[in-house]
Amino acid sequence: FIEVRYRRHCSFGAAAESVSLRKQNKVIRAASIFLIDNDCHNTRRCRFDIIAFDGARRSARVKWLKGAFNAAE
Repeated sequence: FIEVRYRRHCSFGAAAESVSLRKQNKVIRAASIFLIDNDCHNTRRCRFDIIAFDGARRSARVKWLKGAFNAAE
């Protein structure tokens, strides 16, 4: 599962930093519902990544944070 964030200016922090604990919990809940509703995927391991874009659109720096956060087991 991937959360994508974009920040044009870093005055409020970087794009990846905007994925708060509250947002992480929302993504985890959405993933749980998806896995419950799609039995063919419910035994697969999953990972929570963030793709963050910082800067002007055409020259934005891209970061892919694999395994950025985990669901509580």
